[in-house]
Amino acid sequence: MMLFLKRLCKHLNSNQETLFGKLKPEFQIFGSIPEGTRIGKVEEIDAMCHFLTLEGQDGPFQSLEGEVEDNPIPLDVENALTLKTENSDHPLPKYCINNRFRFDDFMGDMMQVVAMAMNNISMPEHLSIPSRQYDESCDCQMNPGEPMSHCVKCIRPVTFTKSGVCIILKWKDEDIVNIDLIPVFPVKYREDINIITEVFNMLINDLIEKRPPNWLDHLKKVVKADRILPEFYEDFKTDSKGNNNSSKEMENPKVGLKMLHFYSENNFVIRPSQILNIGDFSRYHSSVKEVYFRMKYLKTALNVDFESYMLKKIVLRGEFLIEIEKGGSVEDHLYEAMNYHPVKKAFEGRIDYQKWKRQKDEGGDGKNIPIKIQG
Repeated sequence: MMLFLKRLCKHLNSNQETLFGKLKPEFQIFGSIPEGTRIGKVEEIDAMCHFLTLEGQDGPFQSLEGEVEDNPIPLDVENALTLKTENSDHPLPKYCINNRFRFDDFMGDMMQVVAMAMNNISMPEHLSIPSRQYDESCDCQMNPGEPMSHCVKCIRPVTFTKSGVCIILKWKDEDIVNIDLIPVFPVKYREDINIITEVFNMLINDLIEKRPPNWLDHLKKVVKADRILPEFYEDFKTDSKGNNNSSKEMENPKVGLKMLHFYSENNFVIRPSQILNIGDFSRYHSSVKEVYFRMKYLKTALNVDFESYMLKKIVLRGEFLIEIEKGGSVEDHLYEAMNYHPVKKAFEGRIDYQKWKRQKDEGGDGKNIPIKIQG
């Protein structure tokens, strides 16, 4: 997969006559693979797509991990639903209509560019591009060339999610592997806007007020997926020792975008990428990663419906990090994390919390987690 992404990136950068070539894209894998917390076989890979021209960096293959003297070309944050630019020399004029950034137009072109690039690179061993397969009962086959058409019934090698371009590949002609390329954009930092809190409040208030089609389903998803984002944002700004750990990131923040289909004027919502990309456990106590991995294993083994990224946000809350720094065993910290209200509510059907508490009260080490036997 790494070799495929490297070849794709090199090809996209090779044609400096195209807009995407001039933007100098570079991919940065994030999530369970670089974290070392993957459980089971790889079925999906997430990669942020940085544009080094926008970030003010030199050269398409410069490491994003090193210290770089940059001069970014940011977009302006008007609010949680609007990015714009007053700069006529900005590299993205094609996508800034009336100074407002159009993410859907950008995504359509990015899909086409990636699809053309895949036809011009050699595939690594064991990887192949699946042929297009259309469900004859599906209307989407009527317009197979439509850049932003999408159907879960039909396989297309290059399609899209709400946050980016999705590449579908075959591994050894058997397993399907999805690679999500999530574009991120530098923006000007505004002290008067807490993007996460504003996004959360704006979506909930507007959904309740405007009530677009399927508004209740949208509301449930927002609350389920982002219910602890505002408090997590405040915790993330301070590390376990009380130091400000986000000042560097907040100087030139980068944001991802998530497409919306129930707004007439805005077609995306801002998602701060420096908050979503929180897989660098090296800056925390070693127990933090171990607690997260054990929670993730329990979720998988017990077949509990709870997003892994939510577990990650929970163990990286400031108050939890401070408790870990005070000392104690991994088992003690796991017990505390598993008793966090959203986690306990999700797991209480599979874990006997009362028995677990009795074991702890009686001086047990907490290594034997009492599981409820089903059936």
